[in-house]
Amino acid sequence: MNKRIIKTIFLSFLFFAFAGQANSQEVCKTAEQLALEKASMSEENEQWNCWRLRCVKGVLNMSGAYLPGADLTRNCSDLSGRNFTGANLRNATISNSNLLYANFSRADLRGANLTYSDVSGASFENADLSGADFTWAKSHGANFKWVRLLPKEKIIRLRLNNMVCTRSDDEGPGNDADISYFHVRVKGNYWNGWNDLYRFSAANEGEQKTIPKGYNWAVNEELLFTVEDYQNVNFEMNVALIESDVGNVDGGAPDDEKSDETFLLNVTVNSDAPRYSVLNSDVGFDLYFDYEIVKTWFPKF
Repeated sequence: MNKRIIKTIFLSFLFFAFAGQANSQEVCKTAEQLALEKASMSEENEQWNCWRLRCVKGVLNMSGAYLPGADLTRNCSDLSGRNFTGANLRNATISNSNLLYANFSRADLRGANLTYSDVSGASFENADLSGADFTWAKSHGANFKWVRLLPKEKIIRLRLNNMVCTRSDDEGPGNDADISYFHVRVKGNYWNGWNDLYRFSAANEGEQKTIPKGYNWAVNEELLFTVEDYQNVNFEMNVALIESDVGNVDGGAPDDEKSDETFLLNVTVNSDAPRYSVLNSDVGFDLYFDYEIVKTWFPKF
């Protein structure tokens, strides 16, 4: 192979390599490149805001990113698995987002809005969460070790662990109830409106849950709230269920909404896993909750 052919192949390889690199950078710029662009552009420049949001959407590793005040939810509602280690996300909006297993270790999240997001499995170890709002966020195993909070601030968790069936009698003995809908909503005394804690809904006939007496319905759904120490939080629970007569055992036509019941529970939660009961003529459940202070402010010595 002569030198001219080798040179042509080498130049072609370089062309494709740089073309590919340019294309990937346009979609997924590194945190360092974003920081360099930031230095040359005004904070008020909307073009910069659009660029940084578009880049975040495709980048898995945003370690050290400089994104204060960014609205990450505008284009990037799914940020699961992203690495924001050491990132500056002060006053950022990350609400209504999927943050499953994201890493915010050592990140600056002061004043950030994470309301209604799912932070299950996410790590906030050594992060500054002073003034950050986690209210109504879902959480399973999120790591809040050594986080910093504002004085007198705390993060609490309300969890529905499980529901145990105490009555199941659809049209006589031996005919267990079929549940087509079970919805648990919660409202706190410091927040307006009802929000979902758990929802089961059968999409089609035949997908109902047949529940015998004694059945342990595992739920393990939880919500986070950011409050101040002096606030004593109480919750109201709204429980709605539909028990369907899909078996047609009495010779009549099935009644898909045979028992449509709504219950209102006044729940004062604490660490003793309180039990609350809902019951009608066909079905009954004991709902088991618990309440945990995930992290509270403590003075530095």
